[in-house]
Amino acid sequence: MSVTSKGNKSKPVVLEVSEAEYEQELASGIEPELALKPGRHTFRRVDASRVAKPEEIEPRNVKVRITMYLDLDIVNFFKMKAAQPDAAPYQTQINNALREYIESNHPDMRQTLLNDEQFIADIARRVAALSSKAESQSRLSPNVS
Repeated sequence: MSVTSKGNKSKPVVLEVSEAEYEQELASGIEPELALKPGRHTFRRVDASRVAKPEEIEPRNVKVRITMYLDLDIVNFFKMKAAQPDAAPYQTQINNALREYIESNHPDMRQTLLNDEQFIADIARRVAALSSKAESQSRLSPNVS
């Protein structure tokens, strides 16, 4: 694998991958869709602050532009709600209504949550905070016998 870069961070980095290197990657156990295919690949360096955090690219946080047809009364209903003071835009309200429907009708939400590492980490922090609070309160309370 040969790398071409002039040391200038604004210049792209060019990576040449040979057929043999590609085959070696596959032989080492890397899945074909994750291995760089043979050929020339150009990458550009970006400021670390511009790189998306893992939670920013979770499907729940990624917005996709679509075109769809809705009944006029549905659109008017959400637009009327959006016209209220401090209301969310009507598209956001439609998205929220769809999310509420999905979450209330999702048969295996429990398993989904158990497989969600961020959810488990949040629960662990919450349990630790509550345990710490309970421990502090028990030290402050006089023992009554």
